[in-house]
Order: sequence, then structure tokens, then C-alpha cells
Amino acid sequence: MHMKTILFVSHCLLNPEVRADGLSKPDVNIVKALGELMSEHDVLLEQLPCPKFSFLGKRAKMTKDEYEKITGFREHCSRLAQNVVKTMKDFNGIDHKIIIGIVRSPSCSISKVYRGEKLVNENGIFIEEIKKRTGKSMKFLEIDYKNFVASIKKIGKAIK
Repeated sequence: MHMKTILFVSHCLLNPEVRADGLSKPDVNIVKALGELMSEHDVLLEQLPCPKFSFLGKRAKMTKDEYEKITGFREHCSRLAQNVVKTMKDFNGIDHKIIIGIVRSPSCSISKVYRGEKLVNENGIFIEEIKKRTGKSMKFLEIDYKNFVASIKKIGKAIK
């Protein structure tokens, strides 16, 4: 039987306009790269909400600790995470679900975030809230805008 995969992708992968002002845009065509990934494998894409954009709109670049100080932001991430988990359950016919975060994002990182000037090994706030609700079974991968091609290759390997 053929395994179908659904990637729950960080919002800015498909819509770079939600990214904070001053963040560099990737130098590759993300949509094209994701399209190739989808055509090589049986993959569906589901766009995650962007908690920072839906809470603050256009904004300056901030660190995780700065977001943690914004009243109501974690609660906002928590509500969005509940909806994401509900959506995942709605796709119960698809066994293979993977969340695709963004390296260094204060909300969507799986590995590293900035606290002040320091890069520390932590999840972003939104990912923390999703992880609280999905347990160990959920697979988390991420895109590094500074090394996009390698990130896509890694995701390709994970869904084979």
C-alpha cells in the first residue's frame, strides 16, 4: 500500500510576506522546491497559521524572550495549537503527518531560538504548544532559510 504524507508547514514557507520586517527572504523559489518534493512523493501540504502575524501583523524582528513578554501571545499560540491538533485528527486517513518548522523562529523553531543575542537550543513558542498536545508520535522537521536546499533534501529523505 502506498503511504500518503501530509506536511503541516510553517505559514511563511508559502507566504513570505508574514515574516518580520528585515528578515532575509530565501534566495530559492520555495514554492517550486516544495512542488518538486510533492511530485516526487505522495505529499499534501497544509499551511499552519502564523501566530506572530495573526497576533501582531507587520512587526519588527524579535527574540523568543521578547515574545514571551507580550501579554496574551502564548495563549494565542495555545489556541492555534489546539486548532492544529484538531485539523490533524480530521486527516485521520493519512498516517504520516509531519510538522515543518523554521530554524531560529521564536514561534516555529524545532531546534534553536534567540534569547537576546544568544542562540539557544529550544523550541519556538508555537511548537512548544503543539508538542504539548501531540506527544512523542508526531514528527517535527524544519527548514533553515540559510540552508534551504539541504533542508528540503532532509525532508525528502524523511518522507520516502
